[in-house]
Amino acid sequence: MIVGVTPVTFADGIETEVAVTVAYELVDAPAALIEIVSNAVPAQKIHPFASQRVEKGSGTITLREKFRPRFWTPTLVPKIGAALIVPDVEFAPRKAVAADQRRITLTLTPETDAAEVARPASPVIAEDGISIKSIVPDRFVEGQAVDVEVTVSYELLSHEGAEIVLGFSNGRATGYSSAARVPVKIGRGEIVLRGRMMPKTSGALRFAKVHVDLFEVPRRIPSVAIANDAETVRVN
Repeated sequence: MIVGVTPVTFADGIETEVAVTVAYELVDAPAALIEIVSNAVPAQKIHPFASQRVEKGSGTITLREKFRPRFWTPTLVPKIGAALIVPDVEFAPRKAVAADQRRITLTLTPETDAAEVARPASPVIAEDGISIKSIVPDRFVEGQAVDVEVTVSYELLSHEGAEIVLGFSNGRATGYSSAARVPVKIGRGEIVLRGRMMPKTSGALRFAKVHVDLFEVPRRIPSVAIANDAETVRVN
C-alpha cells in the first residue's frame, strides 16, 4: 500500500526527485522486490524507475529516485504505482503478488499548453481512457456489507462500443470480483456504477481496492482491458 508520495505536485515534463513511502506484508516468499513505477509513455504501460529488496515480514520503507512525469487527458491520469515482485532475482519469471497506485497532480508548463494546441491529433492524446472521480462512501468497515457508488469518466476512441466493469478486491492483493457492468458507446462521458461488497482487508494492511476496467465488445480471448483505473479505500 502506498502511504505517501512527496512532492504532492509535479511539473509536466520536468525531471523531479520523488519519495514514495510503501507499507508491505510479505508472507509466502523469503524475499521480494518492491518496485516503483509510473505510467509515463504511453499511458497504459508501466515504467519501473526504482526498486528495493525486502525480506519476509511486514514494514514500511521509502524509496527515492528521479522520474519525468507526463501530461495526459482528463481520462488518462498520471499515476505512480508500487508492486511487490517475486522472486527477487534476475533472469527468472517474476510476478506481482500485490500492487497499489496513486494518481499524481501535474502543473502544465506554457510549452506543454502550446504543444497540445498545436497538435490536437497527437497519438499520445488519442487513447482510450478511464478515471475514477469519486467513491461513496470513502471508508469501509470490515465485515459490514456496503453499497458503493463509483463515479467514472471515460473516453472511448478505438471502438464503437465497450463495457465498463466495476470490481472489488475482496481481500485479494491482486485481481478483483466484478460487481457491475455498464455498456458505453464511442465518445466521452461520465457514468455512475453501483455495487455491493463485503469489505475485507489484504492481510495486516487495512485497505481494499476499487477497480474499473474498460473492455472492448465483443471481448477477445484472452480478455484484456483497453483502459483501467483503481483506487485504494481504507478499511476500519
